[in-house]
Amino acid sequence: MTEDKLNDDLLLESFFSAAKTQEISDDGFTEKVMSNLPDRVSKLSQYWTAFCIVAGIVLFMVFKGWQPLVGGLLAMLHTTADSTNLVTLFATIGTLTTLAVIELVHKMDSQLSL
Repeated sequence: MTEDKLNDDLLLESFFSAAKTQEISDDGFTEKVMSNLPDRVSKLSQYWTAFCIVAGIVLFMVFKGWQPLVGGLLAMLHTTADSTNLVTLFATIGTLTTLAVIELVHKMDSQLSL
């Protein structure tokens, strides 16, 4: 960034700093208008998310997605049963599942608060 551009940015910042804090009274008109605007993007996003979840579940069932999961879990248990304590293995799986659920709940809460 050149020095002239930095000076221009500082001048603009100082010029508009008073306008940042200025508030124009409109007797709640802006809030009324904003609350009555359609929230189309949010609704479309929710519909798309629901469609993708349903499509994922249907595809999981159609292509029998549980078979590779069960096969992989059994293979993992066979290869690690000799050297790993199964309690530690299941505790790790439980912890990771719990963290995933907590993260999902936080994301859902943040979307609902928007």
